[in-house]
This record gives sequence, structure tokens and C-alpha cells, in this order.
Amino acid sequence: MASTKTQVYRPDVLSRRNEFIAWGSFAAAGLGVLFFQNYANAVLPQWVTFGVGVLFVLAGGLSLGNWMDRRTSLQFSAEGLEFRNGLRHIQMSWQEVGALQIMPSRLGKAVRVTGRKGRFSFTVAGGLKIRGNTQGKFGFANGDEIIKEIVRRGGLSLISHSAATTYYARS
Repeated sequence: MASTKTQVYRPDVLSRRNEFIAWGSFAAAGLGVLFFQNYANAVLPQWVTFGVGVLFVLAGGLSLGNWMDRRTSLQFSAEGLEFRNGLRHIQMSWQEVGALQIMPSRLGKAVRVTGRKGRFSFTVAGGLKIRGNTQGKFGFANGDEIIKEIVRRGGLSLISHSAATTYYARS
């Protein structure tokens, strides 16, 4: 019998420090380009302007990722599951959950849940490692518990398992 208690899971999120560094780098580079073009009357190579554009895209991507991570939640109830991340909102009953795929990566396990109403992905207990030291944790710390619950409540069976992927589906 499924638990009647609603469970809400939220991922660990990375510090916003890298986001601030990225925006600061973009601002400094942008101001440098403006200064050299307008006050020093220097003609800068086109790759410099392109580089400032790349810094803008990187900073924007970090901001979007942080914004989504801070709004991510996975909720289980007796009726089904609900995933939100700021851009996506998916609800599935347990009978609509069709498959769960686990793919190991250097940043943690990537998990994809697929159903009739759509699909969503999340990361299990990932971490950013630099020189063997974990610099930041992200993803769902209790991700293995989440996977077991989805498999159990969704009535999924192990279909295949290899070093590259583990696949559960409705039999």
C-alpha cells in the first residue's frame, strides 16, 4: 500500500559565487571594450567583442541554471508525482510513469523519468570535483531513495543494466 503522506524533495544547489564572478568578468570586459573603443580610440580585434559576448552567454546560463535549481522540487503523493523547476511543471499519476533511466556521469547520476504526459530529468547527489576535492554539491542528496520510490510506486521492473545505463520500465 502506498504511503498517504506527501513527500517533497529539493536538490542541493551550488553557491551563487560563480555566477557573481561570471557577471563581474562580463562587466569588466564590457567596460574595458567600451573604454578602449570610445576613449583610447583603439581598434580592437573582432574576437575581443566576440569574447565579451561569450562571457555574457556564460553568465546568463549560470544565472538561469541557478534560478531553475532554486525552484526545483519533486513531490510524491498517494496519487502520483509532480516535478517543478521554474520552466517545467509535470504531474503524473503512478500508473502514467512509464520508464526510469539512470545514466552515470562524472557529475553524479542523471535520471530521466518518462510518462505519457511528458518527461523530466534530475541529478542524483552530484558534486563538482576539482583536484579530487568536492567544491560544491548539487542534485538530490537522497536521489537513490527517490529512484527506489519511483520504481516501487510506479510498478516498474528492471529491464536492462550495464555500465552505461540502468533502465526500468512498466512490464
